[in-house]
Amino acid sequence: MQKILVIEDNQDVREEISTLLRFENFEVIEAENGLTGFETAQKVLPDLIISDVIMPDMDGFDTLTELRRDPKTAGIPFIFLTAMTGKVAHILGLGADEYITKPFEAELLLSRIAIQLNKTAGVVVQE
Repeated sequence: MQKILVIEDNQDVREEISTLLRFENFEVIEAENGLTGFETAQKVLPDLIISDVIMPDMDGFDTLTELRRDPKTAGIPFIFLTAMTGKVAHILGLGADEYITKPFEAELLLSRIAIQLNKTAGVVVQE
């Protein structure tokens, strides 16, 4: 079973994402902020990370930067799921693999997850 780490400070949104992913047979690990998410990622080495940007303790940008610096976590696919708009180039420039805005459609999120997981498995997927 593939593990997905969901880093989101809003409990309702975190639960919504987690429920969706569990329904799709993913193992879900939750973190309520970037610092906890960073520490959790280093311990459990998830197959993919979904993260908000604006959070307390450590924002999503810093979380991604720190994860990319660590060889153990540098290659984990990382999807930003955020209400922020207008900074796509900056976000992708930091090394995020995907950028999805809130509110999000479940089908879009699941397709982006599949694309990223298949990339790491060496499978080519067409949208």
